Parts: sequence; structure tokens; C-alpha cells
Amino acid sequence: YSFEVFNDDYTQLPLPFVAQRARAAAVWLAEGVLRRSAPLPGQLRRSA
Repeated sequence: YSFEVFNDDYTQLPLPFVAQRARAAAVWLAEGVLRRSAPLPGQLRRSA
């Protein structure tokens, strides 16, 4: 994943805090949104 943040507030915050927020957002995205949208390539079911 790659993140670009255009939020001046984040430049004023400690890097570990920003990284923690980014990780939480990535987990939310992967577990919630992407799982419902379409299967990830490694999770495709194959029919026999």
C-alpha cells in the first residue's frame, strides 16, 4: 500500500502517532471495504 496525506495537521504530529493512524486505516480498509468489494488475488476460489 501507499499513502499520500495532504493534511497540514499531520506535519505537526509525532511520526509514530501518524504511522499508527495510517496502519489503523489500512487495516480498516483491508478488513472492511476491500473484503466486501472483490476477493484479493490470493483469495480467489478455484472451481474443480
